[in-house]
Amino acid sequence: MEKPRVEEVLMQMEKNMGEKPKPMIALAKCIPEMVIKQAEDSKFVMELPSIPAKYKNLIMMAVAAATASSKAASVFGMMAKRSGASKEEIAEAIIVARMALANTVLLNSSEALEQAASVEGETP
Repeated sequence: MEKPRVEEVLMQMEKNMGEKPKPMIALAKCIPEMVIKQAEDSKFVMELPSIPAKYKNLIMMAVAAATASSKAASVFGMMAKRSGASKEEIAEAIIVARMALANTVLLNSSEALEQAASVEGETP
């Protein structure tokens, strides 16, 4: 089976996302094979059978939101909507990401919190 050309992959990305992603356009100029690899990896993940596409898109949107990638969150949110996610599911996924990030901040700062809470000379 012949591998797709980079321009075909970029056109498919544009169809799915509403625009050609700028990072992929730039990557195509540097390492075009990586654009094809990214598309193959995405196809592989989306074709895994256990989690429906709607939920995969919601997960990707939530991760993008939690990592401060507003453009990616927007694109994955649009893709989630196209794959059947309701506005309530999209909003709830964002709220879940917010909670996960808040918990991460607390867990990552537990040592500092323990130090702040301890009385001098006393161990918690």
